[in-house]
Amino acid sequence: IRILAAIESAMGLLNLREIASCSSDRLDGLIFASEDYCADLECIRTTYATELLFARSQIVTVAKAYDLQAIDMVHINFR
Repeated sequence: IRILAAIESAMGLLNLREIASCSSDRLDGLIFASEDYCADLECIRTTYATELLFARSQIVTVAKAYDLQAIDMVHINFR
């Protein structure tokens, strides 16, 4: 069984290196759960999602450093 770790909170982002470096050889990637992350931070989503740039950049950087996939979740845009 392969594992994809969902990063969905401020604490998850702060613990990103520890999550990525877990000794399990089953960990394949990091998923950014942006809606849950925004809910945790109580931030307002904008059209360009610049409020997520730091978190997305961190996830991509750490995933690359630990040879993992970085997967972005869908951006919900209700009209």
